[in-house]
Amino acid sequence: MTAPERRRLEPHPHLTDAQLDLYDRMGEISEDGFCAGWIDGNEYSIWHALNHGDSSPSHRRMSPRLLRRCQLLCRDIGGWIYWADGPQFAPMAQWLAMFEAWQKSQSKPK
Repeated sequence: MTAPERRRLEPHPHLTDAQLDLYDRMGEISEDGFCAGWIDGNEYSIWHALNHGDSSPSHRRMSPRLLRRCQLLCRDIGGWIYWADGPQFAPMAQWLAMFEAWQKSQSKPK
């Protein structure tokens, strides 16, 4: 199979295999908690759980095994997966800025 043929068959050809692996594990966490492939804010809830040792208030308890796998993949690829009309990869500096902005938006009164 040629590269163009392969790209037509893959739903997210812009992601590397390792990035897709992280996306799949993050999707598993969403499936486990909400029976949804990617719940809104999934990327932020998982990151919160990794860095604060618990699930965010908007997310159910997450599998420690899946969290560890996400953490290892994140280190390996040097970034994180987020959702913007499909899964996207953000290098770590970009992701940290995105997470900080999200945290600020969550603390503002609505």
